[in-house]
Amino acid sequence: MHMQLRNRPIGERLAEILRKAILDGELPPGTEIRQEALAKQHGISRIPVREALQLLERDGFLVMKPNRRAVVAGVSDGDLKDHYEVRALVEGALARRAAENLKDPQELQDAHLIGEQLMNSTDASALVRANEIFHRAVWEAAESARLYSIANQLWTGIPPYRVLLLPSGANASIQEHSMILEAIITHNPESAQKRMSDHILGARDDVLNARKASDDAGRAPSTETPQPEDLPSGAGLPETNPLA
Repeated sequence: MHMQLRNRPIGERLAEILRKAILDGELPPGTEIRQEALAKQHGISRIPVREALQLLERDGFLVMKPNRRAVVAGVSDGDLKDHYEVRALVEGALARRAAENLKDPQELQDAHLIGEQLMNSTDASALVRANEIFHRAVWEAAESARLYSIANQLWTGIPPYRVLLLPSGANASIQEHSMILEAIITHNPESAQKRMSDHILGARDDVLNARKASDDAGRAPSTETPQPEDLPSGAGLPETNPLA
């Protein structure tokens, strides 16, 4: 069941980049996204572009118009609250199952160690990658294919606001992972569920506070689609998942 982060389809990773741009205000509501231009910009075929846009339409980020035009629908604070609160329910249940079913803690401990080694780091990309590795290790330990699938659908590339709060935000997230890990390996389902839920709801508050601060500062969003750092001829899109 283990999933290497960079082995996911290009369409999914392109969808993450676009979700991040939408949620971060770089692609404001009403922005039109053209398949041909997006494929040319990223050096990939139209097939993964079409897959990415379909995923975003399914999740409510885009509205499809005639002639294959996709328009950004926008994401409200209420949408973000819904997203994180559903994640808290699903991942809380996964943490509970992990505490009930865990047989060998080594893989989970190794996943957490990756994050611990980044305490006080300012490498945002390494931090968000380590964060995803830990969360997915918990999902795998739960041994529930159905819940894993739901959690995977919810992992939608929310901007890593805790990274922007370095070092306190990232360190707090890693410390919360330690508490989740302890509850799981000591087979305490109630504590594991609560700690994971609280962890994700704390991330919700960080995201909403960062969004409000950005609005208060009057930041003018860019209308350009973010360019991946390492996408020569469609090779690999960068990871852009949240530190939450």
